[in-house]
Amino acid sequence: MSSPSQIPQTPAAVPERVYTDRQLAHLLEISSQVECECPNNVAKLVSSLLAFERYSATCQNRNAEDAAMHALLHRQTAAARALMEEGLRELVHFENIEVPEI
Repeated sequence: MSSPSQIPQTPAAVPERVYTDRQLAHLLEISSQVECECPNNVAKLVSSLLAFERYSATCQNRNAEDAAMHALLHRQTAAARALMEEGLRELVHFENIEVPEI
């Protein structure tokens, strides 16, 4: 495991969001005709990752090593969020769920 001083300082591109906050809220509210709450649970997961992504981007830093660690957490969380959004997009398509253009 890298020490904070070994964390790369170069900024990486943060993946664009697929769903808006309102679209995620819509997906959290839909009900299933069978006992499958995957759309709700995945939307909740994406929302949680997004919340931590926002938090880590604005976290206070004591020094450059803190800033590097928070930048790493922000990038990694954004990457995880992007992966789960892709899964949610596939699930929405598979389940024929209409997501409003908001």
